[in-house]
Amino acid sequence: MTYRDAVREFKRQNINLWINQVDYWTAWEIWDAYIDSLCKSGQITEKQYMNWATPFPYGKPLPKPRLVY
Repeated sequence: MTYRDAVREFKRQNINLWINQVDYWTAWEIWDAYIDSLCKSGQITEKQYMNWATPFPYGKPLPKPRLVY
């Protein structure tokens, strides 16, 4: 799985983060738990887990989602 694939799937699974406009730290914690589960299930390597940064810009509100139907 690539970083781009992981971010896309994370956003799809956690659309409520964008709808409810949660803060940066909450989104970061949920992202960290998500990539941890990917690593433990063997979908990404430990190197990927250690190097993938959160896709959320610090101090900025989460962008509005692009809904794809």
